[in-house]
Amino acid sequence: QAGTYSVGVTNGVGGTSTSLDLTIPEKPNVVITEVMSSEAKGAKDALFSTEDWWELSNFGSMPVNLQGWRFNDDHDSFESAEVITNPVVIAPGESIVLVNDMTSDDFRAWWGPQNLPVSLQIIPYPSIGFSSSGDAIYLWHATASDVNDTVASVTFAVAPMGVSFNYDPATGAVGVLS
Repeated sequence: QAGTYSVGVTNGVGGTSTSLDLTIPEKPNVVITEVMSSEAKGAKDALFSTEDWWELSNFGSMPVNLQGWRFNDDHDSFESAEVITNPVVIAPGESIVLVNDMTSDDFRAWWGPQNLPVSLQIIPYPSIGFSSSGDAIYLWHATASDVNDTVASVTFAVAPMGVSFNYDPATGAVGVLS
């Protein structure tokens, strides 16, 4: 349980006492809040076609550094997972976008810069495309050693072309069509 605990240790009979404080941080409350797995290629601008993208939001009260965190659409192994190699800090109440095979500048141009907050972090990654016939996203903390120890995950069904799946705060699930 999160909190600060004092731990005391005595070394033998009549020995020296040592104490220390152990702080256990709260579990990051990050949620996958939107997934696009079947974009209508060229629907917004013939110059750009986008790949898959997903949004991650921090509903917690502390900033979260995602450096070293892994994500994949395959729950069976870390081997093919993408690793966030740069320090990406997601503030409380902030959402970031992770986009497959597209630069941040191209993603902004495709959406229209006026439609996105200037401060929006867009994190490109080179692989892990989602299937339009249904797929999943699994997100692991940098220290996870078991594939079942996910921080966040979603599964989604057949994706209508050009429609994303959104997070529903009432149910806590992704699946509402945009």
